[in-house]
Amino acid sequence: MKLLILSVSMMFLLPCQADVYRWVDENGVVVFSQTPPQEGEAEKFKTRGARAPEQAAAARKRIADQQQQVDDYLEDKELAAEKQAREKELKEAMARNCEAARRNLAGLEASRNRLTRMPDGSVVRLTEEQRQEKINQSKAQIKEYCE
Repeated sequence: MKLLILSVSMMFLLPCQADVYRWVDENGVVVFSQTPPQEGEAEKFKTRGARAPEQAAAARKRIADQQQQVDDYLEDKELAAEKQAREKELKEAMARNCEAARRNLAGLEASRNRLTRMPDGSVVRLTEEQRQEKINQSKAQIKEYCE
């Protein structure tokens, strides 16, 4: 943002062409003025004039480059914020999955009668092999989501 403000303000500071006169008055004081003295001689100076077309084009290009840098910075900042939000969502999903896997394992290990609730809501009795398989699946999920 500072770069943009500097660029815009530089446009208004382009030099103008003006004549400057220098002379020494009757008191011996050196005087600089935009108008010559009414009496006496003055040395005329030309100030730096308006920029040549190629200099003006170069200045416009520098301003455009600076604007592009500002735009790139803002886009990078927005992309970083989006990435951070996605990472936060992923971390929260991992935490939910970890907790669900731990609950499943605890339920399977505590269940002596081998009853388990299926995803469709029905309750079934597992064989010992099925129960062991589900315990192993829950441990794998804990390893995947909790570590």
